[in-house]
Amino acid sequence: MLEKLTKPRTTNALWLSLLVLGVACFTTFVATTHWQRVLSTRNDDFSGVWTHFCEELERAGASVEFHAPDDSDLDRAEGYRFLTRMLRLALAVELEHHDAARPVLFESETPTRKFGGNNPDELYYEARIDGRNSYRVHGNRGTTPLIEFTVYDGRIGSDNRSAYVSHLTEEELLVGEDGSFEVTLSPDAQTGNWLRTTPESKVLFIRQYRFDWDRDRPARLAIELDPTTDTAPPALSMAELSRKLERTASFVAGNAELWPRYSALAAVVTTNRFLSPMTKGSEDDPGDTQMPQGHTLQPGAFEIADDEALLIEFTPPADLPYWGFSLLNRWYESLDYRYSTVHANHLTTRARQDGSVRLVVAHSDPGVANWISTTGHRSGTMLLRWVRPTPETRYPEVETRLVKLASIQ
Repeated sequence: MLEKLTKPRTTNALWLSLLVLGVACFTTFVATTHWQRVLSTRNDDFSGVWTHFCEELERAGASVEFHAPDDSDLDRAEGYRFLTRMLRLALAVELEHHDAARPVLFESETPTRKFGGNNPDELYYEARIDGRNSYRVHGNRGTTPLIEFTVYDGRIGSDNRSAYVSHLTEEELLVGEDGSFEVTLSPDAQTGNWLRTTPESKVLFIRQYRFDWDRDRPARLAIELDPTTDTAPPALSMAELSRKLERTASFVAGNAELWPRYSALAAVVTTNRFLSPMTKGSEDDPGDTQMPQGHTLQPGAFEIADDEALLIEFTPPADLPYWGFSLLNRWYESLDYRYSTVHANHLTTRARQDGSVRLVVAHSDPGVANWISTTGHRSGTMLLRWVRPTPETRYPEVETRLVKLASIQ
């Protein structure tokens, strides 16, 4: 008797579930059909904005397939991850924080969002500006040993050029006893901390260097237009959204082509060795770049088998406040420094008695000082940074040797 009573209830529940599922499927079908019909019949200029945006992102995906080797699952996976990181950065740069009348100073690069040979020891901040106006950057200095404020007339990936305009470092920065400071950005000279702008100036970059990641306290920073405005931004229009999405997609696609080409070029001319130092204003680097002033970069490339190691030996110049070394992947991103030792600097490296340094780049730990992990990358890019050289600075000869891992002592 109990069985006869429960069977109808089970049947009713089953039919009710099927009815709900059917209604959901029908609703989805109607909604999809409606929007397909709307998109196909609209004749205004904005109905294809999203479609065009996605098509441009698809073009960026083709760059990954072109530059990633077929036999490296790691390189391909990192390539597509690189696109998602570029998209996140592009949305911040081009869509959310592109209003120079309401500037936002945001951290543009993080451990999971990297750009153009980033340095693990640096913290990167940027803001969009209009060089015809005046701005005020203020905050608390913190304890990072080095800090650099730099104005450019454009941004790599966003604008046609990114030439240097002016800069200010901790050496000139006036700071109060409580650590507070204020920097004025304007076309006209100002007393105190001042950065010159031009009508073409579009970007402010701030870089901080952590020597000791556990102890160095970053500066707290903010920016505002002077005089500040209390008016809210206008409502977003389709025309404005279309323009910003166009710039966002171009940012992703352009960088998907730019940085792997740098890596490929380095691999062609410098495998397991380094180029000569590239200084600003030289034939190698004429200055139309977003690289900070007072820096010399020395790129190279590595290609190491499982049973091999690359030895890098040099004597760092004694008059530099900072030098650094880092490994980069095919997409010109630093390797994951959160979990592995993939870079070194003047404090983290153990030097010999004569002041020379030997770095050991290998897939596994050979049990010696200054091991730099490849984190599974058979090949990639290397980058040496020489920061704040003087006219008297003599760059070292950087010697490299590819050896068997088992031979290292």
